[in-house]
Amino acid sequence: MDVDLIQKTIDEMDYDLREFLHGFDPDNLCIREVAASSPLTRNQFKRLSSLWPINFFEDQYIAKCLDGSIFSPNYWKRIHELMMETLNMLNNDSSRMSAIIVKDDCKRIVTKTISRIDQHPLDHAVINAVTNVSEIHRQVKKRLLEDPDSFQCDNNINHYKDDYLCTNYDCFLSQEPCIMCAMALTHSRIRRVFFYDSKTLSSTTIVNKCHDQPYTVEKLHTSPFLNHRYEVWKLFKPEIFANKKVRTS
Repeated sequence: MDVDLIQKTIDEMDYDLREFLHGFDPDNLCIREVAASSPLTRNQFKRLSSLWPINFFEDQYIAKCLDGSIFSPNYWKRIHELMMETLNMLNNDSSRMSAIIVKDDCKRIVTKTISRIDQHPLDHAVINAVTNVSEIHRQVKKRLLEDPDSFQCDNNINHYKDDYLCTNYDCFLSQEPCIMCAMALTHSRIRRVFFYDSKTLSSTTIVNKCHDQPYTVEKLHTSPFLNHRYEVWKLFKPEIFANKKVRTS
């Protein structure tokens, strides 16, 4: 670093800091990288503490997400079943994408859809799924208006009568969606999204024609400019499912 530049920088600092730094030889000063924010995981702490002394308070939720313990073995089994179902729905048609929306911690399937962009350019799996959820809620509200006591004898109505959009719903996808679909899930207040990493799947199983990568690249689900954020999990191919999970947020 140029000595004159160091001196100019020191002169612009507060008085106490200037007094402190004037005791140092500018030739011995150097630029160091430091963390822009506090570390959230132990690995981040170990990496950043070698650069600069920092405080560390581990985020237990993120730690459990990273090691997979956030879900019980039975819950992971159910996730695996639903993810396999997204592939089975394609029926070896690698040009399509599938979506499953569930509620009650994956115990109840709300809707299952596949894309049909050959019939309409906006006929995406996620758009179809969100539309189906909306129609289910509309029918339930209509039934309750016609018969306010209907939920007492109709379990289907009882399951949806208090639901709002996709709040507390999870979405399982056969691949990462496009920006439009990711935004549709955002506006629908989805809780979690799971999708397969297409690169680890056989090319005969699925063809990933979407290059938007709203989650893995754009981090749309964590954007501070949106009024809803949610978890996104990128899962690897079935045979290594139990050993490797990646949370993208």
